[in-house]
Amino acid sequence: MSNKFFKTAICLLCFLSSYSQNTDTLLAKYISSIRNFYEVNPVEKCFLHSDKQFYQPGETVWFKSYLTLNGYPSTLSNVVYTDFSDVNGNVFSKAMW
Repeated sequence: MSNKFFKTAICLLCFLSSYSQNTDTLLAKYISSIRNFYEVNPVEKCFLHSDKQFYQPGETVWFKSYLTLNGYPSTLSNVVYTDFSDVNGNVFSKAMW
């Protein structure tokens, strides 16, 4: 009885060992696919800093924008599109900078 149990345990360990190797290669494929996706499709972030949160009609809007790619200044895009809206979300001005 113990000989049969020993053989079964060895077969089970061999199967689990080979199964875990397949899982590791599958995980490596997923990681590789995600890296390739972000290399082909980079994500830029635009940060807009202004001197006030709200402006009255007629006031000059002062702002500065920063365009980053993976935390570093980006040279991928050259234009920043802005939409100025009121409190209700109605856009009253669009601009390209």
